[in-house]
Amino acid sequence: VSTQSTWGHLLSVYFFSFPSLVVKKLGLDPGSTSATRNESITINLFRKLGGGSPRRPGAHSPLSDDKPLNASWTRDSDGLEELPTIVNMMNNRPHGNYKGRRQSLAELEALYERYMNIGISEGGKEGIDAIHAGAFTALSSDLGVDLEDPVMLILPFKFNCVTPYQISREEWMTGWQRLGISSLDQMKAYMPTLRASVMGGSAGDSFRQFYSFVFNYIKDPSQRCIDSATASGTWRIILKGRWKWLDKWCYFVENKYGKPINSDQWSQLLPFVAVSVSDPNFSSHDSSGAWPTIYDDFVEYVKEPK
Repeated sequence: VSTQSTWGHLLSVYFFSFPSLVVKKLGLDPGSTSATRNESITINLFRKLGGGSPRRPGAHSPLSDDKPLNASWTRDSDGLEELPTIVNMMNNRPHGNYKGRRQSLAELEALYERYMNIGISEGGKEGIDAIHAGAFTALSSDLGVDLEDPVMLILPFKFNCVTPYQISREEWMTGWQRLGISSLDQMKAYMPTLRASVMGGSAGDSFRQFYSFVFNYIKDPSQRCIDSATASGTWRIILKGRWKWLDKWCYFVENKYGKPINSDQWSQLLPFVAVSVSDPNFSSHDSSGAWPTIYDDFVEYVKEPK
């Protein structure tokens, strides 16, 4: 069964059975007076979604392209707490009608299949239903960015990817739909906005969340640490232009420290960078403080006479 037909079936079932689902959620008897009153709420929703009352299964019900839906009608929070989510989903839909939505899903599916197959042929593994291995090189080229552009790590971060160095089918489809994007041209045009959303000067918490995500995304799931070369290479990508000591730090980690980097050492770098911005020569650094030992060793290395 194709993904396109599966999505069409799910949408059909979801929309056409919605009134009865709401009645059941409210714990009402469908034949009761109370149920009839509440059913009018769902009828109004269908009119907003498709320009009319709920239709029987199999009937055409295009989604209207008018003003955004209003979730204020979900006044019974005990019974209808799930409805605002549905309204938000419809407000964020990338296309205004069912046919357009099917087309956008088909475009995303075709792109996914392309990169998945490239990954398998470029060093990947048969049977892995994910974008992986050499697929990222092809994807970065098509997006018009360098493979070492931080946006290539921001993408899996925004897609909430779970498996290191992979983007699953569900993550790909859901991630782009959430952004309202379905074509390669749209993806390419969105890259500056995507990069700025995390790397921009006002990103704040978003960058910190991204930084935390990266550790697990580049780490072998069977290991607790990442090797020093991988850590320093990744720091050069995501901290470029943010810290005057970055090059010296990466050289130190690879050539002087040389041990794997654990999650505590990784996470403490951002606070260490923040402190060094106000104290660039580490004159106030306290080696008896709470910093992991690697940071004390680095300060000592920096202060050594050359």
